[in-house]
Amino acid sequence: MFLWQQSRLYRERKQTSNARVLTTITSLALFICQCRAEGDGWRLFREEDAAGGRLRAETKESDQRDGVAFVRVHAKDIDVPVSTLTSTFLSPSLAHAWNPYMGSVRHLGANVQLQSYSLPWPFATREYLVHCTDEALRGGGHRSQCTPVASHPEAPMHSERVRGTSEALWKISPSTSDLSRRSDIFFEGSVDPGGALPKWLVNEIGKQASVNIVASLLKLAERRK
Repeated sequence: MFLWQQSRLYRERKQTSNARVLTTITSLALFICQCRAEGDGWRLFREEDAAGGRLRAETKESDQRDGVAFVRVHAKDIDVPVSTLTSTFLSPSLAHAWNPYMGSVRHLGANVQLQSYSLPWPFATREYLVHCTDEALRGGGHRSQCTPVASHPEAPMHSERVRGTSEALWKISPSTSDLSRRSDIFFEGSVDPGGALPKWLVNEIGKQASVNIVASLLKLAERRK
């Protein structure tokens, strides 16, 4: 009996030891995967429930422009049909309802826009010259992108204004969990206001504003479904 118990105890200790080794290896593998996932520079700064789904917001510093941060917001499995979310996003009459930060837009042709934003005194008005494209996606989704433009003959520089740099990408698509009744939305963008405005302050304000805009769009679309 003693020998059998001793043998069983040895087996149990060996199994426990093997389990610990396996746990250590698994933890190490997860740590390595996590480091690789964070190696691209993106850092999570906000996460919350949104319209029956989950919203995650991340940020990272730009590789090309010192002090400028990129922000991306991804809301998945939203309880809103993609057609409703797309129509809400594209409706000019609803734009100010979910995006209170919208400025004035002057269309210059060939999809080029001059966007202007008035700032409180003593800061000068900021303007951004961008080329914007819109594309309908399969399943009723939509893709919208604005990228910086260096110059345009109809938009000369003015001494009383500061020309900044801005870019943004929006993508709306059906959710794989339910193609007809649920959807996903993705936003990524950055703003360099130029001039004397501290970039760190603009980044902090821009991060939260980006999330609030996406969340407001989802709330409005949820009410309209």
